[in-house]
Amino acid sequence: LDHGENRHGVVFAVSVKHAQSLAECFDHYGITCEAVYGDMPKDKRQDVLARYENPELQLLTNVGVLTEGWDVPDTDIILMARPTKSKTLYIQCIGRGLRLAPGKTDCLIMDFTDNTTRYNICTLGSLFGKDLLGLTEKKKKEEEDGEEHIERERSTHWPLRSTTQKIDLFDKSHFVWDKVETKEALSYKLSFMDGSACWCTRTMTDEKDSFKVVFVSTSGKEKELSTEKLPLGYAMGTCEDYARRLKIGTYSQKDAAWRTEPATEKQISALKRLGIDFNPDITKGEANDLLNQKMGIPATEKQIWFILHNNLHPNPKFLTKAEAGRIINEYKKIEAV
Repeated sequence: LDHGENRHGVVFAVSVKHAQSLAECFDHYGITCEAVYGDMPKDKRQDVLARYENPELQLLTNVGVLTEGWDVPDTDIILMARPTKSKTLYIQCIGRGLRLAPGKTDCLIMDFTDNTTRYNICTLGSLFGKDLLGLTEKKKKEEEDGEEHIERERSTHWPLRSTTQKIDLFDKSHFVWDKVETKEALSYKLSFMDGSACWCTRTMTDEKDSFKVVFVSTSGKEKELSTEKLPLGYAMGTCEDYARRLKIGTYSQKDAAWRTEPATEKQISALKRLGIDFNPDITKGEANDLLNQKMGIPATEKQIWFILHNNLHPNPKFLTKAEAGRIINEYKKIEAV
C-alpha cells in the first residue's frame, strides 16, 4: 500500500498455499488479486490471466507459472516472495516487469530477504553487485567479534529495513541490433542464424518514436508482431520476446559464445577486400559487426524492381544490397544456361 498501491503486478510465491494466502491477504486490503498455479484447471487459469490483462485484477500471485513465456508489458511491479539461489530464475521472474509499454516509466521490484546471508539467496542487490541491505557488513562484524555460527542461528532475526535503488534496466538490450537507414525509412534489424530476422521500421513520415514490428522468414514471408506501431524500446522488446519464444535468439545475443572466438580466415579476407581497418586479434563477433555495417546497405531501387519483376523474392525491401546482388546473379546464371 505504501509503495505500489496504484501499480499492476505479479507476486512470486513459494507454494500453492502461500500464493492463495497472499491473494486472500491482498483482497482483504482492497487489492484485487487471484492466484495461478500449475495444477489449476486450464480454462480457469486462462480466465484469471485474461482478467489480469484487461485489467480487472491488479495483482497475480503465482507458483512457477509466470517465470517465462508469459508477458503483459504494462506490468510495473514485481514482488519477490520466493527465495532462490538461481540467478537465471531470478532474472526470469523480475523480467516479467521489464518490458516497455506506452505510458510506463519504470518497474518497482520488491525483494523480501530475511535469510539472505545464511542461504546466499539471489537478490536485486547481489544481481548488480551491491549489498543493498548492508547485511554483509553486519555478518562480517559479528565474525570479527567472535560470535559462533550456532549462536547466530538461534538468535532473533536481524531488524529489516526497506531500501530502494533506481536501476536503469530499460533499453539495455542483450541482443545485437543493426541500424539500417534509407531515404524512405529508418530500421533496426535483429538477424538470426537461419537467415530470418526481426525488423523495427519507421518511415520518414511517421512520428519519431513509432515503429512497425515484423518478423521476416528465410523465404521472405512477412509476419506482423504487433498490429500497432510502437516506441522503439517496446518494439525491440517485442521482437526479442518473439525470438525467445521460438528459441532462435541465442545466436544474436551479445554474450553468445561464438562472438568471442577468433575471426575466421574468410572474415579476415572479406575485411581486407573491403578496406576495413581492424585489430589483429579481432573476434568473430567484432568482425561480423564490421562486415554488417559495410555490407548491410539496403538493396537499391533498381535491384528491388528487378527482383519483383522476375518474382525472385517476395520482400526484396528487406534484402541488403549484397543479398540482392547474389539473388540476381544466380538468376542470370540460370538464364544464361
